[in-house]
Amino acid sequence: MFEKSATNYFVLRYDISEEIAGEKNVSLYAEINDTPEIPKDGAYQLDIFIAIHPIGIREYVVGLIFGEKSWSRAEIESFVDSIIEGQVNNGFDELVKMLLHCSAVIEAHPYQPHEH
Repeated sequence: MFEKSATNYFVLRYDISEEIAGEKNVSLYAEINDTPEIPKDGAYQLDIFIAIHPIGIREYVVGLIFGEKSWSRAEIESFVDSIIEGQVNNGFDELVKMLLHCSAVIEAHPYQPHEH
């Protein structure tokens, strides 16, 4: 039915200031795991998600394969820090506004199933 994976996996949470995000309680989550099935492209997979905590939004932002098997945890985190910095410094507040707008539209127009 299912089995537990033996991959190395960890998550880093980055709390983003209101000054940068334009909202309170915004975080980026970086999920990192090793990639034994893709050894030629890199040793690790990074998936970044944005979370806006008060309203329960968590959305996928970007993912990539990176690194070398020989990298230490500190080297991995340093690389991920640089990717997060790039995300935050390039229109991050606009991403937050878009997610809040989408959430407001969904709340204003909830799904109504058609009766048959």
